[in-house]
Amino acid sequence: MFTKKIAGCIIIEKNKVLLIRKKSNNWFEIPGGTIEAHETPQQTAIREMKEETCCDVEILSLYQEQEFEHKGKLYHGTWFLGKISSKPEPKIGEPQEYSEIAFIPLEQLSEMAISPTVQNILLSIPASSQ
Repeated sequence: MFTKKIAGCIIIEKNKVLLIRKKSNNWFEIPGGTIEAHETPQQTAIREMKEETCCDVEILSLYQEQEFEHKGKLYHGTWFLGKISSKPEPKIGEPQEYSEIAFIPLEQLSEMAISPTVQNILLSIPASSQ
């Protein structure tokens, strides 16, 4: 079975994580997307962050790699920790796909509308991460 490769960037500031709400399912998710043929996972995370949040980011480290199934498809996700390196505040860069962008307190993640896969990724982040 084909495995779709994706990558994303987790931004944490003051114990809050930057998430975007997808219109199609109303869930908050980590900015990210499909790795294109000419890209590394890190390049994908940077590109997707710019497209989805209008922010430039600096990748700090590899956070996690995870294989999971969603709606009958296999995925291999590569997640990085990063920081915003541009001045503008994050804003929705793809309004046709996303309805909201917000910094969500880490301690409130278990109460949010987040996919189980994303919740597992984010709930393993220590609350003291910066």
